[in-house]
Amino acid sequence: MRMGMKGKKRLTKAVALLICMVFLATVCCGMSVASAQGDHLKIYANKELNHATRAAGKVPGEIIVKFDRDVNELQILLTNFRYGTTVKSTLPSRARVLKIPTYDSVDTMVNRYNGLPDVEYAEPNYIVRVPTRPGDTFCLLQLNLGNDKEG
Repeated sequence: MRMGMKGKKRLTKAVALLICMVFLATVCCGMSVASAQGDHLKIYANKELNHATRAAGKVPGEIIVKFDRDVNELQILLTNFRYGTTVKSTLPSRARVLKIPTYDSVDTMVNRYNGLPDVEYAEPNYIVRVPTRPGDTFCLLQLNLGNDKEG
């Protein structure tokens, strides 16, 4: 298949435009990295790591329990009945948020459930706060950040 003179000119323009775009992207990213490195070092120097997993407390009267895979629903129901807990919700990981009786403390119930052989883990239902300003220096460069549908 032969390309005409107009086709060659269009191809040449497209390749030149692509090269310019790659060059500009490289220069802009290089400047962003250079300016961001100073901010990044300040964060580590002041030990102000902004993690979303920083717990702000515990939900009163709730624990999260994940049972082993081979435990059926009847066994879970009987275990919860024995300790007076009720399932508030089930998480995608198959862990359950349990409401505990008012006469028991969260720590006591966590210890009881962790002592059972058919429980993978039990922990308090921690309250997690997401920082209002992300610690990611490249946050504003992300695509679709302001797009409610995709971002």
